[in-house]
Amino acid sequence: MMMFEKDDPIRWFVTYAIDDALSSSMMHRERTKERLKNDFGCNISECYYNPQYLKEVLSDIYGKSYSLVIRKIVERLAERDSDKSVFRFISLLNR
Repeated sequence: MMMFEKDDPIRWFVTYAIDDALSSSMMHRERTKERLKNDFGCNISECYYNPQYLKEVLSDIYGKSYSLVIRKIVERLAERDSDKSVFRFISLLNR
């Protein structure tokens, strides 16, 4: 279970969107978590600050289909994309 400060709802929202997008394949979800930890020393919630880590890991794990996972994440974030930090996250993820 991930713990967040009460004043960090946007980070929680982004983390939930990532986790939800990865939930269709437990194997890929666990591999993603493992690679984030081993390669970057971070977890899914910390990808909020470093979306390039997530993008690199997804690209390695999913190959050419990683863009479909990114699209799922962005779709889940669409309702909050007017928030500056969500917009920044989406922009960096789509680079």
